[in-house]
Amino acid sequence: MEHNHTQTAPLSRHLKPGGWFELQEFHWVAEQDDGTIDPENPINVFLDRLIEAARAEGINVPIVPTIGDIMKRAGFVDIEKKTFRVPYGTWSTDTAERRRGACFTVNADLLLPAYSGLLSTVGIEHDQAESLYDDIFKAINDDSLHIFATYYVWYGRRPEETKR
Repeated sequence: MEHNHTQTAPLSRHLKPGGWFELQEFHWVAEQDDGTIDPENPINVFLDRLIEAARAEGINVPIVPTIGDIMKRAGFVDIEKKTFRVPYGTWSTDTAERRRGACFTVNADLLLPAYSGLLSTVGIEHDQAESLYDDIFKAINDDSLHIFATYYVWYGRRPEETKR
């Protein structure tokens, strides 16, 4: 069964006219302030393999930066986007970012092992996955690597019905 995340018209059917829809999601790619994305960073190596595995299962990812376009095609109006930096680790001097980075680190520690089964579909065995997770945590705990993910908040409104 193929998952097609671009067919979102049914979303608006579950809202009353004028109702609001909000979606919050991470775009996990590790980037830096200057806009660079290091493909050799273990976080991005992991994500590339995870995306490969998801696509092999028929899931189109990543779509987070394009959700506004998807919402527009689904008929939503007044679409807005907010973004927040979430550091990989606690390197940031900004208090709120530092808290986000600390929470992210705990979540990563709990969630990364859950991906081993999916990664095995693209040839990454358990021992290789464990080694990759170790490399990810070295990167997360390296305060000289000022890398972050972007957290997106998208929201839009179902238009009011026009009277005929």
